Amino acid sequence: MSALLLLSAMLVTGCSSDEESNDSFGTRSVICSGCKTDNQAKIETRGISDAETITFTAMKGGWLHVEHKNVFLNCCTEDIKVDASMNGSVVTVMEDDGRGLCNCICPYDLDYEIGPFTKGSTYRLIVKRVGFEKEFTFSENYQNTFTVRE
Repeated sequence: MSALLLLSAMLVTGCSSDEESNDSFGTRSVICSGCKTDNQAKIETRGISDAETITFTAMKGGWLHVEHKNVFLNCCTEDIKVDASMNGSVVTVMEDDGRGLCNCICPYDLDYEIGPFTKGSTYRLIVKRVGFEKEFTFSENYQNTFTVRE
């Protein structure tokens, strides 16, 4: 029975979650929507008009909640991974779809947390996959939404 529950959880999320301790910087609580279009839309993506956005919201304990909406990824990926690292004040986020052997892409919604950050410190945040780069100062009430693609 527990194996069946584990398999069900893996099929529902389709993502991996790399839980990190509160002592080291990293990623936790990774969730993704799965492909948001039907098979025909996977082949022809020009009809998709929803903007790609990234929303950052501060959480308790110095964590930053990230909602990356409508990011285009490989449509046949089985395991989307999100990894974050910090070098000095530069935070790099890698959203990886495994780059499988498919001839299609589709929009996904990714939801994850990165941290911990230090209150009052300024960081440069880079999301490699989409070329997103912004500087921000972490505070307990920080929240901002950015449009990556119209």
